[in-house]
Amino acid sequence: MIIQSIINSGNIISSIEKLDRVTEVAFADFAKNKAVKEVFIIQTEEGRYILLTYLSWKDSLSVIETARGDIKEWASDSRLAKHLKEKLPAIHNLELILNEKYFKNSFDGLLKQVHLNTNFRQNIK
Repeated sequence: MIIQSIINSGNIISSIEKLDRVTEVAFADFAKNKAVKEVFIIQTEEGRYILLTYLSWKDSLSVIETARGDIKEWASDSRLAKHLKEKLPAIHNLELILNEKYFKNSFDGLLKQVHLNTNFRQNIK
């Protein structure tokens, strides 16, 4: 499954549940050993954040899971950012994908329009 099909699926969580899994501890080890090709931070419809990754020896996406086997979710972007900085080595191929449905629901009736950048390859400096 590719990242675009997950985003367009209508229900991110149900699409992600079908992916291969990698534990958070193993993911940190893979990142340390430069076996992580790319990482996506995806915001769910509920506003939570999930990490997906392409590992160097696999052609498919994997989702990061907890030691108990649940999909690892962060309640806020600040908690995720803190976790990434404190627990993982630097990951250079990191992309953030915000959820349009979440923003529309959160700001219902307050905004005239929502503009989200959908160019996945835009470099942030």
